[in-house]
Amino acid sequence: MLGDALPDGLLVLPDGISSSAGSCVANTARTRVDCDFGTLQPGVGSQRTVVVRALIPVGTADGTSLTNTATLASPTPDPTPADRTASATS
Repeated sequence: MLGDALPDGLLVLPDGISSSAGSCVANTARTRVDCDFGTLQPGVGSQRTVVVRALIPVGTADGTSLTNTATLASPTPDPTPADRTASATS
């Protein structure tokens, strides 16, 4: 399960989620995205890409830097747990 709480003030746009596999949904407040990829096998083919388009609040100053972080959760032990989190800044 992938969880992505958007930065404060951002809202997922209608039809603003796409994923290379699995299923993703926004919560009713449109402030969080959760994805279920089923069982991922280690190694080749375990990568997934999720794109979230969000509405930036009115009044956000030009040049404002926004960082979004998503985290993968799994009941299976991971030999490299540091790769369960990814961030993007724009």
